[in-house]
Amino acid sequence: NPNLLVKEKVKINKKNITIISLDNSWRPRRAASDLQSFSLYKSVEQIINLCETMDSNKISNYVIKSYKNRGINTSQLYKSHFNNKVSDKPLNKLYLNSSLVICTYPSTAFIEALFKKIPTILLYPEDAYYLDDMFDNLIRKMELEGLIFNCPKKCFNFIKKNHNNFDL
Repeated sequence: NPNLLVKEKVKINKKNITIISLDNSWRPRRAASDLQSFSLYKSVEQIINLCETMDSNKISNYVIKSYKNRGINTSQLYKSHFNNKVSDKPLNKLYLNSSLVICTYPSTAFIEALFKKIPTILLYPEDAYYLDDMFDNLIRKMELEGLIFNCPKKCFNFIKKNHNNFDL
């Protein structure tokens, strides 16, 4: 959304870890590139594991952005576990309060958060996406730098290690 790339003159209070979740597309032409049900549930499982680990380690300043009434309705799945942590706010409002963004799929939201100079990482199931071999070196470098995670435990360890470096 190009409107999200416009610099806004709004007071920013960066205190939350924002987790942006995926649901299946309602647009048939995009459905072919979406995660299939198994991978989508695996992604939901990763987010639930990450949030439970953060909760048990007293890191509770996170919100989950999911899209309700789309696909398998992951919003309801998250609300059943973390009711008060699921946000219906638009992404541009959530970015204003984000000290870290965790995207669960390589998407526009990932680029938007980076453009807004918010630390941003990816957490998604291994082999969930077909990536062209020409990107193998880039993916490996991003994994080594702590930008891509396929394991919620490793993602949490990164958050815990760097928690004080985020603008919380």
